[in-house]
Amino acid sequence: MLLLLVAHAYAAEPEIDCVEVKTRAKENALVKVWYRVPRNHDANGKGLSRILILFGGRNSDGKPEVSGKLGWTEWADLNGIFLVSPTLKNDDYWEPEKWSGRAMQDALAQIAAKYRIATSGLLYYGYSAGSQASNLFPAWRPDLCRAYVSHACGVFHTPTSLMKDVAGLVTCGDADTARYVISRRFVEKCRSLGISIVWKSFPNHPHDVPPGSVRLAQEFLAHHHWTHPEDLGRERVHSSPPPTFVGDDADGVYFPSGSADAEGVMDEDRVALPSESVALAWGMPGRAGSKRKSKVKIAADVIKGVEVVSVVSGDVRSDARILVLVGGRGWPGTKSIRDLGFAKWAVGRGWCIVAPSFAEGEYWEPKSGSGVVIRAAVDALCKRHGIRPLPVFLFGYSAGGQLVALLQEADPSLPAAWAVYGCGVYPDSSAVKAPGFVSCGMEDADRLRISRDFIYRAREAGGQILWKPTRSGHELNEDALELARFFFSAAADGSPCALWGEDDTHQIRPETDIDIEFRNPLFNPDLAARWKRETSGPRFDK
Repeated sequence: MLLLLVAHAYAAEPEIDCVEVKTRAKENALVKVWYRVPRNHDANGKGLSRILILFGGRNSDGKPEVSGKLGWTEWADLNGIFLVSPTLKNDDYWEPEKWSGRAMQDALAQIAAKYRIATSGLLYYGYSAGSQASNLFPAWRPDLCRAYVSHACGVFHTPTSLMKDVAGLVTCGDADTARYVISRRFVEKCRSLGISIVWKSFPNHPHDVPPGSVRLAQEFLAHHHWTHPEDLGRERVHSSPPPTFVGDDADGVYFPSGSADAEGVMDEDRVALPSESVALAWGMPGRAGSKRKSKVKIAADVIKGVEVVSVVSGDVRSDARILVLVGGRGWPGTKSIRDLGFAKWAVGRGWCIVAPSFAEGEYWEPKSGSGVVIRAAVDALCKRHGIRPLPVFLFGYSAGGQLVALLQEADPSLPAAWAVYGCGVYPDSSAVKAPGFVSCGMEDADRLRISRDFIYRAREAGGQILWKPTRSGHELNEDALELARFFFSAAADGSPCALWGEDDTHQIRPETDIDIEFRNPLFNPDLAARWKRETSGPRFDK
């Protein structure tokens, strides 16, 4: 561990440099193409590194763009991606077939002679005049492009079937009237040809760059980066794709694909969202039943002397999954449902929630009878609604986290997956069979130490434990709760683990390249991208 910390302290700083390319263009006789090497770049790592080509506003310099002007440097470091941006001026540089496309290819070849980068599978991002280039370049050589983003664009390529395998995101402020209309027309033309384009408008924004548009672009490009390792000469793990969603552009909300709500979205407002990360950046989860006549049922029962609150969607399926929530010490079930933030997420997926109201005795010890109550509550819910009995998902906070953790030993057939935050007591490491997610505030010193000791022992015993501390104390942390939701989504998919991350460095590496005690199971690219993101301090205190 000490060696890891020392290595992190002396991590390589990002390098910014340029190459030069001669052209016959009148105002661009010698073009500088700037590039930024990501922080902690491993020159000896397996596979190649991906490139994101940035085009700023008209006649942008290039060096400021790779240095952070557009807000992409931290993202590039997290994803191990090289940033590339040219210094261009006039001469219709946004039309690659004239001269600039060949110049960029020559520049990438020069960079590739020094670094192990992929000169295909390219990502593009552009704003204003740069957004013209960011979609015209992919259309010129679609065989070299993986995905592109055009924000506030006034000129697009003519859509053809050659672009069906290139992912596109188009965004624009609706107060940028002319470009908004042009962007909408382009999206409609693409959709008429069966070309999937993610579209997002930003209300009341003129010709500017809303922070939300950058976040959406980053999630979109990260998704396509991680789901296509074959672009980089890396093995693609065959697993089920992450769940997809349908956005309703009229309301700015999204629903799980295949749900009745998704089917109710009008065609002209329908947006295909490829993952949960992209969906969260695109809009808000829609309320289940808002597109159909269906009600969420909330009930309270007394089971073995304990009040248990349940939440069930009105059209519950027989294969619905069940999430058990146990909050802090003495929390009633209603508080766990309200404050842990899982209700909308769970109901939107057709899941059910069980939240017991433990208040007396040492209920955090399953042998006190609390484990029997949870098992009985789950069984009762299944019988009442005709749900097939399956292992359940459990989340616990503080004292509730202790109960959830100890249930791994007391009732090992109960959990499909489990997650805890701020937990100070764990089972014997050899007892952990189901995949788990453990998080704790870095200022919560004792629980942090206990949690880290547990995950190292559990991993060495063969357990799959995801670990991500937060920059906070014992109070609830919204980033940890969001990561828990992504973890449960990935675990519910049932696919084998596709990606592995390393503690402290937060690098994605082959499983065998990470010591077992530092190995994080990242089941799919959505979870990997969320796990790599920096955590914040607490956003609320309950």
